[in-house]
Amino acid sequence: IRDRVFNAEYGAGARIINFKQDEIIFEEGKINSYLYRIKSGKVRIEKKDETGAARKLTTMGPLSMFGEMSILFNDSVTSASVISDQDTVLWAMDRSFVLKLFSKEEEKLSKRFY
Repeated sequence: IRDRVFNAEYGAGARIINFKQDEIIFEEGKINSYLYRIKSGKVRIEKKDETGAARKLTTMGPLSMFGEMSILFNDSVTSASVISDQDTVLWAMDRSFVLKLFSKEEEKLSKRFY
């Protein structure tokens, strides 16, 4: 979903959260209750290896989404950590808001998510 369209159609129901570089958005093994969409900045996804050291899996930038497993599986524990790679602005959408969006815009949104 393009930024302008997201802002106009969906962004009004999302909270905007600012993170400074290297701030933890959520930690591996903790409960997360939000689906996030990156408005600006970058985040990195990290997972601990068998020794407990954090290993970078990927980096995500503007318009990317993460945290969907918590929405799909009702506050499940996270499988990885997400950390801001630079100053980052996120839209945070809770489960009830996301479910309401999908009930209103199921066909339109499912094509964009999957």
